[in-house]
Amino acid sequence: MPQSTTEQNQGKSKKEQTTKQEANDERTQKTSSTQESAPKAALHHDCITTLVATLNMPPYSILICMLIYGCLLYASIQWSWIYLRTLLLLYMLHAVLLDRTAQATTKPKWVQRLQPKCNKNVFFRLTAKYFSCKLHPTSQKLDPDQSYLFAYHPHGIIGMGASLALATDASGFSTTFPGIRRSGVTLNVAFRVPFFKDWLLMNGFCSASKPTLLSRLLSSESIVLVPGGAAEALHCKPKTMRLTIRNRKGFIKLALETKAAIVPCIGFGENDIFDTIYLGDEKSGAEKSWLNPRNFLWKLQRTLYKTFSFSTPLWTHPIPIPHPIDVVVGEPIHFSGKMDQHSIDECHAQYLKALQDLYDEHKAKYGYEHVPLELL
Repeated sequence: MPQSTTEQNQGKSKKEQTTKQEANDERTQKTSSTQESAPKAALHHDCITTLVATLNMPPYSILICMLIYGCLLYASIQWSWIYLRTLLLLYMLHAVLLDRTAQATTKPKWVQRLQPKCNKNVFFRLTAKYFSCKLHPTSQKLDPDQSYLFAYHPHGIIGMGASLALATDASGFSTTFPGIRRSGVTLNVAFRVPFFKDWLLMNGFCSASKPTLLSRLLSSESIVLVPGGAAEALHCKPKTMRLTIRNRKGFIKLALETKAAIVPCIGFGENDIFDTIYLGDEKSGAEKSWLNPRNFLWKLQRTLYKTFSFSTPLWTHPIPIPHPIDVVVGEPIHFSGKMDQHSIDECHAQYLKALQDLYDEHKAKYGYEHVPLELL
């Protein structure tokens, strides 16, 4: 009896050991499979983020919207969908000739309702994550009853930092500056693209026309403006900071006329998200000839800009580089003076000095310590 009991106990202990070993093996197998699947999940997530960030570039967004409209119109013609075809044609007629929502002197009620939700949509948040776009305020509080003109530099290819950090909530603008109502500003031509113009309106963007901006600022609403505009985009090149600003005084006039405070903002890394073919710095006599290919392309770019009000910078790769964009928001500048040329010039010089000081103070933090600020 004692021997049989001992044998039974040994058998049970062996079974327990076997069971424990099998459980350990199962846990090890699960852990290894989880570890193997983690990089795949991360890669899958990175692919989605990259795709969203790329398609969120306005050139691609515009192309997609035009393709969708063209496909719908083609389908309506091919399969004789009369109602859809009529609706599409009426929509285009309204968008091109009749819709003046972007030029409205006050933000429409439906835009005010949709903007807070649309500004936090997943597309902007994923794009901000892709570029590690962060907002760095130097002033912790802005008065919600005061109108501000957020002047963003540089334009870059598309002004991505202005869109993510200032015009939308992708980088937490509403949390950083609560109560500040604002509108992003873009060219009128963008509001003529089917579907894309509705996307802009839902996110609070408005036309760059002077009556619109004057009225918005006078109603204690703020605007996000890129003073360098399309001309500055032609000077975009990685690890440079060339700003077309010396003869840009329209935003100073807006501030004087509306008593709005100008807030200088610098996007470190804005010029680094696309590698470009920069054609504007050739200075030898031979380069000034139209026969030189680089000079020909540069003159062509300038001609297109002057004719159509938008520029055509040449970037070398379709997918943007995931370079961090750090948007530094400076202290508000309050101007006081008459609307004469002398006062405008003085205020403009004051703004340029504040911009230079802001750049010099923060350039070393974001890898621009050896990059000079060039004011063109």
